[in-house]
Amino acid sequence: KPYPCGRPTHSYIDSAVKLHHKLDLGHNALESVTVRTDRETFTSRYSVSSGVVRPTQQVEAQFSLPYLIGCALVLGGVGIDEINSFDEPAVLAASDLVKAETKDGTPKGWAEIQVVCAGGDSATVGLQPPSGSPDNPLFTEQLKDKFRDCAAHALHPTPISSVEKMIALILDSDATGDSRELIDLSVSREN
Repeated sequence: KPYPCGRPTHSYIDSAVKLHHKLDLGHNALESVTVRTDRETFTSRYSVSSGVVRPTQQVEAQFSLPYLIGCALVLGGVGIDEINSFDEPAVLAASDLVKAETKDGTPKGWAEIQVVCAGGDSATVGLQPPSGSPDNPLFTEQLKDKFRDCAAHALHPTPISSVEKMIALILDSDATGDSRELIDLSVSREN
């Protein structure tokens, strides 16, 4: 899975990342964020109205749909560093803006996110199967990025050169005689 949070939130994050790029949200201020869903999704435990809007620790953040959408809209992604942006005013302001409403006549699981910018620009993106799912698999470069992010946040971070060598070994597993080299690279030599 591409994001360090609950799987049911991933399609929302994917759509918010698309909106970040589509509306150039690094340079445009948000005015409103509306998540429209079918009635059943609206009342589910992973709805916008459930959970903490302003989390203070990682586990709360991992299950807060408004916060995760806010992170993706403002920061353009949700990795290990981004999910811990509890003191980032722009992320918190964006998560406060996330509101939910139902749209009658839509099938179960349907949802879309609409963003309106202070300057008047707006866009709406419908949710697709989550990235990393069988219907929307990750590209090799996305898998590499996820591996690098996890390695950088390990209890004993692995040197970048070792991480890149591990990636090369994993991607060319036929050329690897056995797994000892990979295991050796993953074991920190520091105490």
